[in-house]
Amino acid sequence: INYVGVRLAGRLQVALTALKIGAILALVVLGFLFAGKRAASAQPFFPHSLSVGLLSGFLTAMVGALWAYDGWMDLTFAGSEIVNPQKNIPRALVGGTMTVGVIYLLANAVYFRVLPAEAVAAAQNVASETVRAFAGARAAAWITAAMVVSAFTTLNSSVLTGSRVPYAMARDGLFFRVADGINARHRTPAGAIAFQAVIACLMVLTGQFEDLFSLFIFAQWIFYALAVGSVYGSRRKEPDLPRPYRAWGYPVVPGIFVAGAFALTVNLFIQRPVRSVIGLLLILAGLPFYRHWTRASSAARDVARG
Repeated sequence: INYVGVRLAGRLQVALTALKIGAILALVVLGFLFAGKRAASAQPFFPHSLSVGLLSGFLTAMVGALWAYDGWMDLTFAGSEIVNPQKNIPRALVGGTMTVGVIYLLANAVYFRVLPAEAVAAAQNVASETVRAFAGARAAAWITAAMVVSAFTTLNSSVLTGSRVPYAMARDGLFFRVADGINARHRTPAGAIAFQAVIACLMVLTGQFEDLFSLFIFAQWIFYALAVGSVYGSRRKEPDLPRPYRAWGYPVVPGIFVAGAFALTVNLFIQRPVRSVIGLLLILAGLPFYRHWTRASSAARDVARG
């Protein structure tokens, strides 16, 4: 779909997103209207006291939540194809994140209204278990089908935006040449999409879904922290550089973000050391390649200059 055209992929994304949001809102409305009072939970909703173990558990649980929100920055990958990016990118980022946040909170409100905390924690598909509790197995099957559509929607948006990164790097001589080039007929980064597909298939063979998204979150949030931390260096080294985007609450807000990202990645390393080491090795493995491509790109520019 993404290979044959960005417009087709975009229209499909809009249609499937509307279907996904409709299914979640239907679950929310029906849950509040027809669900009875849930059984009492053996665990208190709020802890009696704070501890290091509680903080570690909270950060571990945040991995799944951050996976749900992680599409907040995918739009920036396709920034060169967005009309009026100075206005539309911030609007889309803020509006999209707020919309997802509201829907996420509404869905969780229904889950905890219908199911005790123990059942929510143990459920493989908490949305289906919630619907099963007040509407039966047949309705739960429909919700499961909607979750499959939801996963497909997420995959489509990730392919649409994610392929733009290796394409841009290859175009600048900083990545494998196979990811470079635009399909003459479809006007899409065909090589990058194919490269991404091959890598994704290989990753699927290496572990279960939870292992993969834990590895992804660990590696991704290292770069989030580095990207936000670079704001400090940029302001110090290039104070007069034009900045169409402003860092609200600087320097406090970026500092809070970097500290939170650091705590998350350190805790995830402790909880999942093997997967985290693999993630670090993958990151470090890119350094010699980047150095080689940087030198080659610099040499090519020197030759072009004569």
